[in-house]
Amino acid sequence: MGQLRKVHGALPVRWPPPALALRLPLQALAVWQKPSDLYGRDREWETLCDFVSDPCPGARLAVVRGHRRHGKSILLRRLSAASGGFYHQAIEGTQSEQLQDLAHAITRFAKLPDVPSFPTWRQALNALLVLSGTDEPLAIVLDEFPLLVASAPELPTLLHDAVEERRTRGPRSRILVCGSSLSVMASMLTYAARPDSESRTDLIIDPFTCGDTTRFMGLQDRPDVAIKVHAVCGGVPGHYTDLLAEDLPRDGSDFNEWMVRGPLCVNRPLLHEAARLLDSEPHLGDRALCLSILAAITDGENTTERIGRRLARSLQGIAEPLSLLAHLRIVERRTDPLRVHPPSWHIRDPLLRFYAAVLRRDWARLEQGLADRVWHDAQDAWRNRILGPHVHDLARAWIARYAEALTGRPLRTIGPTEIIDRAGGKTYRIDLAGVRTEEGRDHVAVVGEARSWDRPVSMSELERLSRIRHLLARQEHALPHARLVLFGFSGFTAELLQNADPADVILVDPHALAAS
Repeated sequence: MGQLRKVHGALPVRWPPPALALRLPLQALAVWQKPSDLYGRDREWETLCDFVSDPCPGARLAVVRGHRRHGKSILLRRLSAASGGFYHQAIEGTQSEQLQDLAHAITRFAKLPDVPSFPTWRQALNALLVLSGTDEPLAIVLDEFPLLVASAPELPTLLHDAVEERRTRGPRSRILVCGSSLSVMASMLTYAARPDSESRTDLIIDPFTCGDTTRFMGLQDRPDVAIKVHAVCGGVPGHYTDLLAEDLPRDGSDFNEWMVRGPLCVNRPLLHEAARLLDSEPHLGDRALCLSILAAITDGENTTERIGRRLARSLQGIAEPLSLLAHLRIVERRTDPLRVHPPSWHIRDPLLRFYAAVLRRDWARLEQGLADRVWHDAQDAWRNRILGPHVHDLARAWIARYAEALTGRPLRTIGPTEIIDRAGGKTYRIDLAGVRTEEGRDHVAVVGEARSWDRPVSMSELERLSRIRHLLARQEHALPHARLVLFGFSGFTAELLQNADPADVILVDPHALAAS
């Protein structure tokens, strides 16, 4: 299985004046080869290489952000090593200690005879911005940047001003600041939005897709297991390498035992990771309220009004924390693709959803080491609040990815909706309606259903989907040739496989879903 092995210790020294021959010419460094131990991240690697090798004169600033354990640090360490750049990971401490720590790092990198003294951040930044000493660009990475801002709130302003002063003159310094606190990193983006700003690069390190995660874990031949593991841990590589020691279910029959010895085990750090993710956001506000909001969403109370009613809060009292959670990429807002219904809220991170639905509700027994009992009692929550919504999310992402192949053009939106059959006196709920705009009107071009059952999907589901498509077309909501897509977590019956017309119906099995 592919691994991310963290490298400790000093990086290769590069100090231009005495050792220019050690650095490759710029034209050879346009895109440095991605290290073999860095899994995936091709787009991110190319973006960072393009930023560092930008031939424009003067200083530039990039913001690299994303939640914990997404692989930001290893990506920047490898970039610094490949390009001969400067990498510094900040420590938590007072401003004077942090400045002293940075001074020692600069001394090691530059092979200076004495450690410089930086009484203020302004002086430290001035030293960093002339670190290159040549006409070639130099990557200068400040990792764990929020730790520095915690002791020096003025640092984002100072850094932006320093870069702007040197944007057309001086060494070609390529400053990259990185952090997991999205609220703190947003302060950098506030300045980057200025019309005259040269802070043009904002790189978000997202989780792996389910397909990338399946390949990263080496579970291509066990797609049902891969989807279940992804429903718990998400696409965060550090969850598997750092927190689970790469322990994965051997097969489907081992999954329940793995849940007890892994994610639910009090001695495994994954149990506490969701809470740490929230703790990493200093501007989260009322943490207790945010936890209650996440719990309400997992229970299906996922509109602003219903969340407020459950928590005995006004709409205004709920709207603000929901907006903050969305800004921090913890929840996302989805609208009905056809109806004017209140938007619904969904938890983005599978581990946070698992925490809200299972861990937080039974924390006392988990701390007592009763993981087996907790897992036994959580089966209903697992099926209906975790695995079911997760399979729906994967199906939604699958349709979005293959929309053009399915319909000939991109879809405007994808989501659940309802259609009323007034003649039959029924209301049909549609899991996935893919809508595109044609001749100024919205039309459903894809009608999909996702089933996370432990039994194969049968002909009755296809017949139901066909009735829904006919009803949508009759009410002029759908194109007559809208594609039908059925997702079966446990596969499909032989009858359905034999009778489904591949020109009309797409059947997506666990292998296709886990690989997308």
